[in-house]
Amino acid sequence: MSSVKENINKYDPVKEVEKYYNDIIDNLRLNLQVAEERIRRLQDSEFKLESEIEILKEELSHMKNDKKIINKSNHILSYIQETN
Repeated sequence: MSSVKENINKYDPVKEVEKYYNDIIDNLRLNLQVAEERIRRLQDSEFKLESEIEILKEELSHMKNDKKIINKSNHILSYIQETN
C-alpha cells in the first residue's frame, strides 16, 4: 500500500502539463529552424536563377545582334554582323 501512495505522490499534474507544453515549444523551435534553413536554400536558388536569367538575356541580346541563321543540325548557314 505504501508504494501506491508513493506513486500517487510522485505524480504532479502541473509538471506533466509543463512538460507537455515544453515539448510542444521544443518541437516548434525545431520546425522553425528547419523552415529557416529551407528559406535560405530557396533564396540561394532564387539568386542563382536570377543570375542565370541575366546571362541568358545577354546571350540572347548578342544573338540578336549577330544574326546567325542555323539549320536543324545546328550548322551556321550564314552570319551577318550588323554595324550600328
